[in-house]
Amino acid sequence: MLWSAASDLTSIWSGNLQRAITSYGADSVLSFNEPDGCCWSCGNSCMNVSSAVSAYKQWVQPLAGKVKLGAPAVTNGVGEGVGISYMSYFMGNCTGCQVDFIPIHWYGSVLDPGSFEAYVQSFYTKFNKPIWITEFGTTSGTDAQIVAFLKQALPWLDSQSYVQRYAYFMDSNTGAPYLLNPNNTMNDIGVEYNSG
Repeated sequence: MLWSAASDLTSIWSGNLQRAITSYGADSVLSFNEPDGCCWSCGNSCMNVSSAVSAYKQWVQPLAGKVKLGAPAVTNGVGEGVGISYMSYFMGNCTGCQVDFIPIHWYGSVLDPGSFEAYVQSFYTKFNKPIWITEFGTTSGTDAQIVAFLKQALPWLDSQSYVQRYAYFMDSNTGAPYLLNPNNTMNDIGVEYNSG
């Protein structure tokens, strides 16, 4: 992933990418982490659409035909200029860009798995491209509620032909809502995700 177009990242991008392709068989690249958010401690790259388009054309588009290219991974923010709105602007303005898949992020309530499903479907309906959910997780809920959410969400994700990849966020050993206990064994959430 090219997290952003910051010079300390772009200066090592080509070398790191070539090494990933040659040494590890990488066949896809991700561009820009949550450019629609501007919370540095949250990991957002905070890029307006025109900056993201320009950087994509300079650093990602030249890789077309060598690896699969992923659009920026947006948040599930709701409103003008975030989430699917940001992606619409990006896709509409990145003329001549090859985008092979759409990476998305989602964090929400375990009590409403239907909103997760609707969110994922909305991106496929809008862009008609394979979906990679590179981060999804919960913002609340007990261990049992998170496990119940995963029991519904994972089979649904697996049944969607357009969902090519998904990853629960994250495998930290700090307990719920993550996948590991402090002693690095899987908690109930981790066991359910691993078996899903």
